Amino acid sequence: MKITDVETITFQYMSQRGFDLAGHSHPTTPYPATQSLTRIMTDEGVDGYCFGGVPEVNDRVVKPTLLGKNPFDREQIWQLFYRHLQASRGGVTDRQLAVIDTALWDFATRALCWTLPKSTNQ
Repeated sequence: MKITDVETITFQYMSQRGFDLAGHSHPTTPYPATQSLTRIMTDEGVDGYCFGGVPEVNDRVVKPTLLGKNPFDREQIWQLFYRHLQASRGGVTDRQLAVIDTALWDFATRALCWTLPKSTNQ
């Protein structure tokens, strides 16, 4: 199994969450906000998703690094990004690394669920 693509889906929604100067979240008047969703695709048709991710970094650094890798090699991929591509060296922040790692864990869960036998007690 191999990673075939990394996609960043950006969308707008109405948020009712505002932040004060200390960064605390509070209800506020609805306003349009932007969010992203990172999708890691494989040649087996099982994908992994995580909210977040910077489209430019995903396109410039994450996608070329992940293409062809085994999505089950999460630890090896994490170490690669952490040791060689983090911060100013590649633009991969801790938050971006968390998005990649979470999407790979989401993939692993989905892949496992696809292989489990279907229950007959439904």
